[in-house]
Amino acid sequence: MKLPSLLLAVGLLAMACQTGPGGNPDGGDGGALFCNRTTEPQVTIDIPIGSSCAALTACGGSPAGVWHYASVCMDNPFAPVAQACPSFTTTAASGTAQGCVDFSLGSSGEVYRDLNWSVSGTIHLPASCVPGSCAQAQTALATYVPGATCSNATAGGCDCSVSASGTALGSTDFTVAGNSLDVTNDTRTFDLCVSPGTSLSYRETTSSNPEPGNWTLAPN
Repeated sequence: MKLPSLLLAVGLLAMACQTGPGGNPDGGDGGALFCNRTTEPQVTIDIPIGSSCAALTACGGSPAGVWHYASVCMDNPFAPVAQACPSFTTTAASGTAQGCVDFSLGSSGEVYRDLNWSVSGTIHLPASCVPGSCAQAQTALATYVPGATCSNATAGGCDCSVSASGTALGSTDFTVAGNSLDVTNDTRTFDLCVSPGTSLSYRETTSSNPEPGNWTLAPN
């Protein structure tokens, strides 16, 4: 498949990654609770290449309290490109995240999230996916991934530097039922596991455009 379709996959992924519990896309009101990501530590995002993050064992629990992000494993944010170009490869990927989540009441109520994350990487486009020069590929790629740069690869095709980022800021309603956390404003679901006083981990299980990977927080 040629480059325009490949780039559409990247663009859709970037939009999907910018949502999350408490983010404005959830229909929240912008924040009635209290936490501030700028006072929290910045953590490195683990991005496994050629594999995916380990499955999260959901255990439920009460998320009540204020939490900050302590570790993140994000499934390769550029992997969906393979659906348009099976011989596409990611040769490097890294990122950082900084933020906090504030839950009220425990098993139901309001959740507020203030999160900023960014990832960057290098992808290889084989000649079969490039309908012209790498300069043309760069122009097309930048339409969907701002700041992308491409150059000729030694073995043919193009090597391109790409990046994506997301911000979630706001509040929304939630409930916890068993091992699942449900965001009620837009029917999104997350596997949840809380170790009281130690950690809170979640992974989105919504079928459409889920937030990728496992997100683990520590209590403030």
